[in-house]
Amino acid sequence: MIKKKDVLLINTTDSDFEPGIEQLIFVSQDLTLEVMESNGHAEWTFRKVTGHTEDGRPIIDLGTSLNFYMAVQLGLYEIDLSWVMNASLMDVVTANLKGPNN
Repeated sequence: MIKKKDVLLINTTDSDFEPGIEQLIFVSQDLTLEVMESNGHAEWTFRKVTGHTEDGRPIIDLGTSLNFYMAVQLGLYEIDLSWVMNASLMDVVTANLKGPNN
């Protein structure tokens, strides 16, 4: 089930980074998705949760978290996350190469 949760973002490899709380989309128990739009492209970044606070809040260490980045030529609101979560990587690639009108 896809839902948003508060996440503590830290970066143990950058002493100048200010930790903060952000709401991120969870696509599984320990995997988040950040969706941004830039120049008419949707940019997706999947990140793995690296720990939890004492009260159970997920933590992502931006310096060490495993991540996967993908940019597609679809508008931000044209993305069907339910379909994406059930598709293979090849399904996603093929659909995005066809474009939004095919």
